[in-house]
Amino acid sequence: MGQSMGATATLIAANSKELKNKIPIVILWATDPKSNVRVDSKKIYEEGGKKYYGKFWVEAKEMNFLDNLKEYQGKVHLVYGEFDLYVDKRDRKKVIEIIKKRKDEYMILKGQNHSL
Repeated sequence: MGQSMGATATLIAANSKELKNKIPIVILWATDPKSNVRVDSKKIYEEGGKKYYGKFWVEAKEMNFLDNLKEYQGKVHLVYGEFDLYVDKRDRKKVIEIIKKRKDEYMILKGQNHSL
């Protein structure tokens, strides 16, 4: 199980050469593929009091979460908050569409934000 960028990392790790077909299910809580992110890798950004270099998001985008999700052989359970302020709506929609095609499970928690 992983939450936010941890959920993104969880799926990418589970689909890696070393772990492929060894993890039968992942729970992705507010996963953030960052496929639409446009940041300066050298600039420092802040979200919710947490500071990070843009390079973090650039590297996350390069991991290509969406393709990894399509290729992952195990089951996926996805959870998003209805009013997530951090995950781009276009990315969230793309993830949910892939989950539906995979016939995996997902939930949208009514009235909830990113990680509460």
